Amino acid sequence: MPILRFVTVASVITIILAGTIPAFALAETDINLLLQEATASGADAKVIEAVRSAAQSLPDPADQAGALRRLAEIQGDHGEVSDGLITLAQAQSIVEAYHDTIGVEAVRILETEARFLQRQGRNSEALLLLEQALTERRRHGEQAEAARDLNEIARALLTLGQFKQCTSRALQALQLAEAIDSPDLQAESQFLLGFVNRELQRYNQALDLFQASADAARRAANNSQLLRSINEEANIMHYLGRAEEAIERKRVALELAKTVGDISGRASIENDIGFLFAAEDRNEEALVAFLDAFETFQELSYLREASTTAANAAGMLLTLDRPLEATSWAERSLELAQAGDLPTVEENALQVLASIEATLGNHARAFETLDRAYDLGQRTLRTETGRTIDDLEARFEAERRQAELEHEQTVHELELKREQIRRRLWFAAFVALAIVLTLLTNQYRLKARAHREITQAKDDLEVAHKRLDELARTDALTGLANRREAETRLTAEVRRFERSHQPFAVLMLDIDHFKRINDVHGHDIGDRVLENFAEVLRTSTRSIDLIARWGGEEFLLVLPGTDLRGAAVAADSIRKRLANTPFIVGDRPFPVTATVGISLYHGEEIAALLKRADDALYEGKRAGRDRVV
Repeated sequence: MPILRFVTVASVITIILAGTIPAFALAETDINLLLQEATASGADAKVIEAVRSAAQSLPDPADQAGALRRLAEIQGDHGEVSDGLITLAQAQSIVEAYHDTIGVEAVRILETEARFLQRQGRNSEALLLLEQALTERRRHGEQAEAARDLNEIARALLTLGQFKQCTSRALQALQLAEAIDSPDLQAESQFLLGFVNRELQRYNQALDLFQASADAARRAANNSQLLRSINEEANIMHYLGRAEEAIERKRVALELAKTVGDISGRASIENDIGFLFAAEDRNEEALVAFLDAFETFQELSYLREASTTAANAAGMLLTLDRPLEATSWAERSLELAQAGDLPTVEENALQVLASIEATLGNHARAFETLDRAYDLGQRTLRTETGRTIDDLEARFEAERRQAELEHEQTVHELELKREQIRRRLWFAAFVALAIVLTLLTNQYRLKARAHREITQAKDDLEVAHKRLDELARTDALTGLANRREAETRLTAEVRRFERSHQPFAVLMLDIDHFKRINDVHGHDIGDRVLENFAEVLRTSTRSIDLIARWGGEEFLLVLPGTDLRGAAVAADSIRKRLANTPFIVGDRPFPVTATVGISLYHGEEIAALLKRADDALYEGKRAGRDRVV
């Protein structure tokens, strides 16, 4: 900073904070200079307070609101999103006091606040603000800004999983962008549409859209958007089984990330390349890619990503038969996850470590580690379920408030119209009366409609609560009962035994070498193997049998009214059916087998019953897998 400017800014800040100059003098302060200083100082608290005081002393309310909005953006750029929202609230209070004279600045404040809310994950609240901003942009004929708001609305809807509404808004944005010939906005709209098709597994349509987005980004010279589009092209090619093309596109994206200086993007792409290499059994290359990504994430202090890539490296080292090195990397992954208080990532690290311990023959330690992972997963599930309920309630409240605001605005407009009619048509009393009655009827209908909409919103929330209860009892991937539901059903089965003395058997089933499947073919294929195994269990059991995902690749069957011999016959039938039905990846089949441990209930504690089944399962694993014990 030049010496004169430094002295000027320092003096102004000191005088403002001391409160020793009158308001008319503050109005002449160079607010732009202060804002530049706020940026350069990293949103220093002293400078921020000086800018806020100077902004509120400007004579023009629009200038006051604009300066506060720019100050909030500076705070957001330096990671102070909550403080930025406080500053925006001050700007919004000025807008409300001088709404008729603020103009377009009021819309900019809405858009900025919506972006901040999206960064905090509050997408339902952001949607309401963006819809208000969009209405104003359209009213003033600002097509480019309207297209930009439509894209932001589509992005929020995508995050909320509302794919149909997201598609509608993104298509509207695309039509506007094409009408004003804005390739930049076209690229963003096509990218969002591609993402929706990707989530719906319409991969060919998604690939076309991502390629169109990349072409538009090139025309706009928008390298950041080009990088995102090419990266998604590669992901879709991977899903379509075009491995070499996917790797090549990832390499193009990697070079582009280096060109634009996107360090975190580069590391993410290196991690993706590692998975692609692993899927093609190019394990040494995969390990190098994971280690490169880890080094970059660690330098950036991105604990979540660093822990994940360390776990990937551990898995690859295990595949390369280097278990001691794999242990070191798994422990490093666990340390990073714990340092960052990242329970989901910590659970993954524990599962990887358990797999390595089992490979080394440390079965007791492997079981303890898996038990820790399970407890952590249950705590995370309870936390996420609570957050989901809170989010649904917040969405309901926001929608209810919006309905009330729309209703009040409509009623207000009707009152204005009625007053105009009274003034203009005072000499036609009967006609005026008829018009007033019509308006009152419309008002009643609007109230009734608002009541129906609020009632519907309440019904939707009740359905959502019921769905959450179902999710709490069901495994999300396979649709089977989860461990919690299985424990409840086991307790009921014990009570039935105490009444009728009818025997029941417990089967513990575990997919053989599942960790290797994940490491070699990727977690998407691993998930499909789990879904396939769940379907085999569904079609091989009776309606009265309980099927549950017990944890990871381990499943539990409870067979009421079945003795040990019957359970063994059922288990061997499942095992043979699975072994004789190879799983298909692309056009290449590979076998999937499972080991089964069986125990019969004799009146002991449930934990002892399950331990006997689990001991039998591990005995089968030690004896060579693909068997019933």
